[in-house]
Amino acid sequence: MSLNKDLLIVDGYNILNRWGMVSGRINLEAARVDLSEILADYAGYKGIDSIVVFDAHKAKNFGSESELGNLKIVYTKRSETADTKIEGIIKEKVSEYRNVYVATADYTLQLFILGEGALRVTPNELKLMVERERGRSIV
Repeated sequence: MSLNKDLLIVDGYNILNRWGMVSGRINLEAARVDLSEILADYAGYKGIDSIVVFDAHKAKNFGSESELGNLKIVYTKRSETADTKIEGIIKEKVSEYRNVYVATADYTLQLFILGEGALRVTPNELKLMVERERGRSIV
């Protein structure tokens, strides 16, 4: 955590759905792992800290956190939404980083992001950023 470093926060299921990573997939856990690996690679390459947040109601490991390189993987508590968790992270981190970027298509969350001094990234923008670094398509 540093004022010389950027932070990327990702609304996990929102991005999975917008990128089409869950359509036709039976195993949602595999989709979460794929997205986490893509984001960890991106964060490592860019030298930024990243957090992906998943709603707990779609996962067995509610309330947990783990790390994969520069990526922190967060599952909300049972009664907590990803939006609520992301809002709390923004409030906590916006003064600790040079820039805090939040990737989501949720309009209400985007308004909150801008109001707190963070920067919004649409799912399409994030996909282009990641694909540019990878040199190939995500899906």
